[in-house]
Amino acid sequence: MKAMKRIMVIILLLLAVIFLVDLIPQIINPIQRPTNMLRNYILRITPLGTSLDDVVDIINSKDEWGSANLRDYGLYPANPTEPYMEDRERTRIGEKTVGTHVGRYRSLRSFFFLSEVGVAIFWAFDANDALIDVHIWKVASI
Repeated sequence: MKAMKRIMVIILLLLAVIFLVDLIPQIINPIQRPTNMLRNYILRITPLGTSLDDVVDIINSKDEWGSANLRDYGLYPANPTEPYMEDRERTRIGEKTVGTHVGRYRSLRSFFFLSEVGVAIFWAFDANDALIDVHIWKVASI
């Protein structure tokens, strides 16, 4: 009976360690958070209605982020890195987009650290250059 209790305690401790190994990086590095949490974090930094120029300044002030890439077409959420093509009918948000690569990470959730996840953020703006949407794009690669 004591051996069974010890095994259960060891299993519970291992599960707690695995949980902490997965949770701590999410607290320290926002890009490792789930997409909806990361989007909320970005919206606190750049709330809806923020001007395009202010978003570009914020992006360029972040040393760990890439530079701001301005595009004169709206955001295509299905594949935000693909440029606008006249012959495709896709959902488009806004009139202009600013995007940047914010980093890469490996985590327990990305196939036990085997794959690397790249994270990019895209801000969509209306005709008046006011922020109307934010899209997070995460891509895993091995």
